[in-house]
Amino acid sequence: ATKLKLEMMFIDLLDHFEDQGWTYGSGMGALHHHGYNLQGYYTSCLLMKESIKKEGKLERTFKSMAWLSGLGRTLQLPDQLPSSNIDVFNTLLGSMLSAVLIMDDTPEKLRYLQNYSKWLSKNIAPDHTIEGAFKPDGAVFHHANLYPAYGIGGFTGVAPILYALSGTGLSVEEESHKSFRNSLMMMYQYTNPYKWPISVSGRHPTGTWRIPDSPFAYMAMAGTPDRSSKVDTAMAGIYLKLNDGKTNKW
Repeated sequence: ATKLKLEMMFIDLLDHFEDQGWTYGSGMGALHHHGYNLQGYYTSCLLMKESIKKEGKLERTFKSMAWLSGLGRTLQLPDQLPSSNIDVFNTLLGSMLSAVLIMDDTPEKLRYLQNYSKWLSKNIAPDHTIEGAFKPDGAVFHHANLYPAYGIGGFTGVAPILYALSGTGLSVEEESHKSFRNSLMMMYQYTNPYKWPISVSGRHPTGTWRIPDSPFAYMAMAGTPDRSSKVDTAMAGIYLKLNDGKTNKW
């Protein structure tokens, strides 16, 4: 009885969202800002797929999820794919994937997954301009300059997705995997042992920001860029170094 009650509460909430304008076609401004507080919307819909489908609202939910996460950006022609920044990686990357995964298994779903992987590969490949996020030397950019505080959001957003796609036909391209890994390695070097200097802090000159550890765990499990090993021991080693003496789920 409790499960059924929760199920109906969830469907009622989706209907309320739809009624209030959280729906396909809405103009909601800078959507990544909503992503900070509404990331749970996308994953909860994915977890509740069968209930949503039972109510005949799967197509409506997919369209809203795709629209509000900006999934359409992945459907551009390869040479016209837009550059994305740390904000997208931080708040919308997993939401975009949830939107695809909620679909029933069809050739159309596979097409979305393939385009998602190609788009992600392009967006984490080395970018030689002030746009994009990851640079050939390992710098991570936001607001057109080196900005490791924002880099944390990018790293924690991208790494779990690279792990989720690893070992499948949808893995990101080797060059892109290397580029992302290189940026993580560079942050490890300029934060030695844990914090980066104020001279590269951008508008967060607090001296308190520190390197995140979970991206290294996910990248360790994502394997090496050339697919020769299922475990990237260098990434695993850094994770263990950052957690020296601690015991946790990893």
